[in-house]
Amino acid sequence: MSGTVSPYLDSAPLQPGDTVAIVSPSGPGNEENTQRAVGYYESWGLKVRVGEHVLTPHPRASYLAGPDDLRRADLVAAWTDPDVDAVIAARGGYGALRLLDGIDWTDMRRGALRRDGRPKLLTGSSDVTALHETWRAHLDIATLFCPMAGNNVFRDSEQVRDDVQRWLFEPWRARELIGPKTEIMTQGRAEGRFTGGNLSLLAAGLGHRRRALRHPASCSWKTSPRSHTGSTAS
Repeated sequence: MSGTVSPYLDSAPLQPGDTVAIVSPSGPGNEENTQRAVGYYESWGLKVRVGEHVLTPHPRASYLAGPDDLRRADLVAAWTDPDVDAVIAARGGYGALRLLDGIDWTDMRRGALRRDGRPKLLTGSSDVTALHETWRAHLDIATLFCPMAGNNVFRDSEQVRDDVQRWLFEPWRARELIGPKTEIMTQGRAEGRFTGGNLSLLAAGLGHRRRALRHPASCSWKTSPRSHTGSTAS
């Protein structure tokens, strides 16, 4: 997969009938938020699996969604499951960076492809930036930095839900990456590889690279006055 261009530029990452796995690599959720997240993805025609330990509390640290080894086990199990097409982070918070050193990346590379031969998709934002950066470095595949269904913003904003749905069910090429408060300084068109996330976590993730890799997510976009929410291909 090294050096390849993401197939999701010209083909939608998911379609009804695909299977997604919801995990909590960082902060804790609760049963209500988890069931709500499951409901969103099922309403889009997807089959949903929930990590075994998503609701397992941490014995001491309430800001973590369970002990590191259990959160890591859910993440790895979801990614290496041959029936799973996308791994969905339920929410951010803190904790994803703690999982990285214990992951066997040889096994993760073996499990990185779907049955149709395309790479699986990882989605999430905020603290999940640590995973996006490490997936880029070790697996050399494009991921999707987007709002998470376990958060209130997903519950409260139909626009956010619709935007995430479009990123999952439509190709990525030439998507508009501007928001309602964006000021366009210069009209034009650019093409290149796009990466993003929480800056501090991007910097922290550098320590987990084994080699420099060319980012696979080549995309093009245009600037225009039209307002649009800002999910990004990471």
